[in-house]
Amino acid sequence: MHLRSLKKTKKDVSLHEPIGQDRDGNEISLIDVLKSEGEDVADEIQLNMEIEQVRKYIDVLDDR
Repeated sequence: MHLRSLKKTKKDVSLHEPIGQDRDGNEISLIDVLKSEGEDVADEIQLNMEIEQVRKYIDVLDDR
């Protein structure tokens, strides 16, 4: 049972999980690599997830 639960979470990746080090020896996380000049990547992902949830609930509504 425990191995099955580990197998499910094995594919999960955190944006703050360390993925390596830069030239200065500082730890680099996935969110550091994905950062863009505009909005924060984590905020953009959260917004997209919320928009998808709203669309899911709107599809359930009738014309009224």
